[in-house]
Amino acid sequence: MGAAMALVMLAFMLGMYTNRKANIAILVGSVIAFVSGLYLVRSQYTVDDVAWMKAMIPHHRHRDHDKHARQHYRPACAGTGRWDH
Repeated sequence: MGAAMALVMLAFMLGMYTNRKANIAILVGSVIAFVSGLYLVRSQYTVDDVAWMKAMIPHHRHRDHDKHARQHYRPACAGTGRWDH
């Protein structure tokens, strides 16, 4: 996100900065940061299988709890806060 912001800011304020070498360095650095960040996010290179599974367990536990609660829901008790257990 910072790399994209640097590119946009440089594009809008290019006339304010007269140092051509610094502008090119910012442009190249931003492109490298953006491409490398995009690669790391898309490839999931920094996350191994165990870490990914540990992150997904709480995420899906909430979904499973909601599914279990819906199976025991009685429409006759709607609005009363009661569940059929």
